[in-house]
Amino acid sequence: MENGIGTGESGIMTTPPLPNASSIGVNYQMMDALARVKRVALMLVHRGFRILEIRMSPIASVITIMPEVECSSLGVAEISRNEHRGGMDYTMVVSHDGVDVQWTVTKRRSLS
Repeated sequence: MENGIGTGESGIMTTPPLPNASSIGVNYQMMDALARVKRVALMLVHRGFRILEIRMSPIASVITIMPEVECSSLGVAEISRNEHRGGMDYTMVVSHDGVDVQWTVTKRRSLS
């Protein structure tokens, strides 16, 4: 290997990937989105959150988590309200590393 350039088993010249550089290939945007989602998902799991769903997109990926008291430690922005017979659903979101993390809190109506 000379100057960081080597030859793989196939005899093709290869160079090591650059740190924090975009992936190379046809689906580089999805590969970069996948790497971001993986980092955020691991951070959430290590902090004790349960992941319910992951939706991937090169533009805006979303991780849906189980609502917990600790969700407020992530930061909060309400993005929608949905009124139903049993009460009101509030969907909250916060962005980490370009990935939206969201959860829904249900406030039940009082029966008084």
